[in-house]
Amino acid sequence: SVSFSIIIFLILNFISQIYSLTFSPNAANLHTNQQNQQQNQNYLPPNNVANTQLYSNYLYNLAYNDSDTVPDEQRLMAQLLRNYDPSARPVYNASNTVSVAFGIALTQLSDMDEKNQVLTTNIWLEQEWFDQRLIWNASDFNGLSTLRLPCSKIWLPDIVLYNSADDYTQGYYQSKAMVDSTGHVFWPPPAKFRSSCKIDVTFFPFDDQLCKLKFGSWTYDAAQVNLTKRRDNVDMSNYIKSGEWLIINVIVKRNDVTYPCCPGIYYPDITIYVHIRRRILYYMFNIIFPCIWLSILSLLGFWLPPDSGEKITLGITVLLAFSVFMLLIAESMPATSEMVPLIEIYLTIVMGLTSLSIVLTVYVLQLHHSGPVVTRVPHHFKYTLVHIIAPIIGMHETVAIYANEHNLTLSDDVYKCYSKVKYSTRKRMYKKRLSTPAESDDEQSLRKETRVPVSNGNLRPNSHNIRQATPPILLIRPRSSSRTDYQKHSPKTIQNSNSSSLHHHLFNSNMYLLEKHLKHLIVKQQNEEERNEIINEWKLMALIMDRLLFWLFTFLTLLSSVLSLIIIPCLKNSGYIPALTKELVHEYTTMKNTLSSSPVQNETSADQLVERR
Repeated sequence: SVSFSIIIFLILNFISQIYSLTFSPNAANLHTNQQNQQQNQNYLPPNNVANTQLYSNYLYNLAYNDSDTVPDEQRLMAQLLRNYDPSARPVYNASNTVSVAFGIALTQLSDMDEKNQVLTTNIWLEQEWFDQRLIWNASDFNGLSTLRLPCSKIWLPDIVLYNSADDYTQGYYQSKAMVDSTGHVFWPPPAKFRSSCKIDVTFFPFDDQLCKLKFGSWTYDAAQVNLTKRRDNVDMSNYIKSGEWLIINVIVKRNDVTYPCCPGIYYPDITIYVHIRRRILYYMFNIIFPCIWLSILSLLGFWLPPDSGEKITLGITVLLAFSVFMLLIAESMPATSEMVPLIEIYLTIVMGLTSLSIVLTVYVLQLHHSGPVVTRVPHHFKYTLVHIIAPIIGMHETVAIYANEHNLTLSDDVYKCYSKVKYSTRKRMYKKRLSTPAESDDEQSLRKETRVPVSNGNLRPNSHNIRQATPPILLIRPRSSSRTDYQKHSPKTIQNSNSSSLHHHLFNSNMYLLEKHLKHLIVKQQNEEERNEIINEWKLMALIMDRLLFWLFTFLTLLSSVLSLIIIPCLKNSGYIPALTKELVHEYTTMKNTLSSSPVQNETSADQLVERR
């Protein structure tokens, strides 16, 4: 279709010239211009060099048929693009170098894909150079000194992003180039770049990242196209704030690099270093604070009564919640074994503490329910918990109250501590006792009289203890217990005795049987009291152990939280801990030492965002 249009154009042009020579020249020129303008509206400019040459000739002929009816820009464009080859460098002498000034204007940090290690940015590329073939005299075109030309019609430097994460088929937006009468060309195409960026998630979510954008000519070396910095920093005047990242500094550096394919040949490039820091407010409310609340919930498991049956359930639930947070963080982190994020280390520590608390809770439950099946609490174990650990963790009053309520046999120090308990506490305990069914005076006196003396915590009954615990009236034994009494009360004697002695003998026999049964009941009561005392002692040990584990795990949880969430991030921000990997720190420090760049214009004050490390 293009060739056919060109043939038609040539035929019509030939006919119009013959007509203009034969008939009226003015009418012929007017008619020809109308036809050419109509064809120009429906004409698509070609992309290859040969068709571009024909298109330039077409514009040239169109412009010079009647200069009075053709716009100045159209005539100038026709003149400049005539015999113009976009594939040739814009110099007449092949030994000359084209100097291209390159700069960028950063408009937005669109996205940072940590998992794929890709940084997405919106950038305006600023490229300017001198084209010796695009020079004209502005006075010849009514003072026209600037012109916008299609970028596909002029020579462009083949500058690409070296560390691009996308293919190179998309290219830039085909914006027009601004050309002035001196041959100065300025081409600022907007583009969205997806660049590869080495992600260091060691301090996530308090991490810093250093990303590079390396721009350079893909085919021209330094002798053909010299790439220079348009400015020493990056234009941030049109930057849109990012809700996730904060720009600390942006530095521009020029390099001359040789590659293995072409030894001895230097290829210039412009490398932009973008130092960014993650904003932590989102992660504080969505990850860190929930983890702290879950840690507190795991500590509350030590305050649950063992008889409730929910201690293990609470621990398992908290452990599952931590597992969910671990999965959420792992989905957004790169699958690398080079570093472990700080938040994952913190979650691992807290999960370990939660798992250990579940194991120790099982041990506490075993202590709580071990009374009926085992013997007494070992003396050294009881002494350690009651006399050493309980005062340290502030449970001496609790132990004294518990021992008094359950009639436990402890040392005198415990009961002295009970005497020092506040009056309000003892009054509350007294009211609690009044609310329970009171024992009769006879039951209380019997309990006091049948109380077994304890020596060194030994409550096992023996004949001596039983005899001491027997009421005095029950110690009267009938005289029939001896042989003499038996002979006196033989059947023959009984028959000869009077009625009073018979009643006395029956009374003594009944008392003996009563004493026997009461001794049996006393022994049974003593065994039951001993069993209850053993159970209460083990429960007291479990209570002390629960409180000890609570304070121990509280200390460990606070230590891990403060160390992971406060101390390490503060040390990183103050410079005591490198915020980046060793390779990036070395490259970043070397670059900053060799450059005297000024801080970039940022969205906040320079004192807050520009850090000199």
